[in-house]
Formats: sequence, structure tokens, C-alpha cells
Amino acid sequence: MRYSDAHYAWCAGLFDGEGYVCIVADKRCNGVNPRLGLGMTCEVTVKHFREILGNGKINLQTWKEKENHRPKYVWSLYGSLCVKIAERLLPFSITKRKQLELIIEYYASQTRSFKNRYQLMTEEEKKTRNEFVEKMKELNKRGM
Repeated sequence: MRYSDAHYAWCAGLFDGEGYVCIVADKRCNGVNPRLGLGMTCEVTVKHFREILGNGKINLQTWKEKENHRPKYVWSLYGSLCVKIAERLLPFSITKRKQLELIIEYYASQTRSFKNRYQLMTEEEKKTRNEFVEKMKELNKRGM
């Protein structure tokens, strides 16, 4: 099914309120990897979000020690597919706009191909990637 801008706007609104954007360490390649995620207790809503965006996986989180907490369904996506989703959400995003722009900028700045991601990074590549991590941390500070 082909989705309209209204569907992507709905996803962006939901993501602005319930989603997260981060850049996490990837120890396999001594680098970093963008990550998008959204967590809610309503499975139907999370599945519909994933269906519209077409990518990502959904995991169930439970809390054994907290009996009054309902299970949470978490949609997540890692790596280069984050750019595709960021580009779809960006025109409609308000709260997470700067973080989504940073993910797009991060991938545009990469000189290393996906096939070569496990080769040792140069010092310049490490510096650039660490700068993106720090920018994302600043954007994700509480109260910002």
C-alpha cells in the first residue's frame, strides 16, 4: 500500500512524542551507528507505525520486578535505513527535527562504504564521528 503525507505526518507526530533518536557505539567496527526508536504500551499503534514506515523491528519489553507496569512494544531501527525514515519524518517533525537532520547530515558526511565498515578508522574519521555523537547528546539533553 502506498501511504500519503497524512500518514507520514501522523508517524512524525507520534515519533515526536514517543520516539527517540541517538547515535550509539558499535564495537564491531569501532565506530558509531544511528538508532531510531519508539516505545508504547499499545501494540496495535506500534505495528501500524512500522507498517507505514516499512522498516524496523518490534520487540516486547517486560518488567518482572514491577507488577503494575504493562508490557511495552518498542520499534527500533539501526544504521543507514535511519536516513530513509528520517527523510520521511523530517517534513512533519517539530520536536525531533534537529536530531533527524543530524542523522541525515551524519550519513552525508561518511566517506566509508558499508562494505568497508569493519576496517580500522582513521583518526579523522574517529574525530568526525565523535563530534556527531556529542552533537546528538547535546540535542537529547533533558529540558532541551
